[in-house]
Amino acid sequence: NLESPFTEKKHSMVCKGIHVKSSPKNVELLNYLHVNVVSLANNHMFDYGVQGYRDTVKVLLDNKIAYFGINDKIHRVEKDGNTLKFIGYCCYTANGTRYQSEYKTDYITPVLEDRIKKELSEEGCLPIVSIHWGDENVNYPRYEHILFARRLAEEYSFFLHGHHPHALQGLEKQNNALIAYSLGNFCFDEMNSISVKGLKNKMQAMNRQGCVLSVTVEQNTITGFSPCFFDFSGEQITFCENNEFQEYISALSMEEDSYIPMRKAELSKSLAQISTGKKDLSWILKRLNYYFIGAVIKGRRNLKNYQKTFRMK
Repeated sequence: NLESPFTEKKHSMVCKGIHVKSSPKNVELLNYLHVNVVSLANNHMFDYGVQGYRDTVKVLLDNKIAYFGINDKIHRVEKDGNTLKFIGYCCYTANGTRYQSEYKTDYITPVLEDRIKKELSEEGCLPIVSIHWGDENVNYPRYEHILFARRLAEEYSFFLHGHHPHALQGLEKQNNALIAYSLGNFCFDEMNSISVKGLKNKMQAMNRQGCVLSVTVEQNTITGFSPCFFDFSGEQITFCENNEFQEYISALSMEEDSYIPMRKAELSKSLAQISTGKKDLSWILKRLNYYFIGAVIKGRRNLKNYQKTFRMK
């Protein structure tokens, strides 16, 4: 999941609180790590408009890095007798832009379930499904997303890996499908807002933990997987154990009536930790601008579209 467009563009008219971008020279990091395919289906790819997206695609192609998740683009990899089919989607919960436009982010809803099932039903390959979904800063996925993934797993074999929460969430094997709801951050940083002076996206401890999931595939079938956890809260990355991860996995087995209140409580606790201060008149006046008013309107529209397709839990 490439969360940041590679662009030198300095200004953006996209209505958001936080805009993300990276210098094109940072593609060298992807080359150093031998990353050769990325998903662009996320809520930041158009932070600097269509130009930022075009700049990103050019940088990727110039460096022979494939991409998918935009404009129905799929990527295939043939290796060791396996065919891996990479497909990417961005959920309305991520509150992105350009879900339906000329340069559209591939989005996921049950309305498009027939299309998704068509992609998963292709024989002779293993679909790798990249989904940007859920809520930030919580270790437990939305219950409706759990049901959605499990419903697909009843019929198809695939590997699904999620992102957007910027925090680790549980994983489970359902029939012949492997579902990792969120693998946390791999390489991310704190960011300053261009629309509100002093507003900063601050990292919590959970944002500084991630997981590299090694998956073994034989004859287009998942035969094994192994998580490797790391922490980058210090000056360098530290590989470590993650004692809480089993809790995240166990929570996926909870009954709906117990799971939903527990998740909401955890989300509320996390939001309280990143509160931007007292919401007084000064707080409001700072946000009475083009970016934030537009972001509120866009957010409500995305929520409405989401509610049309998912029954929120």
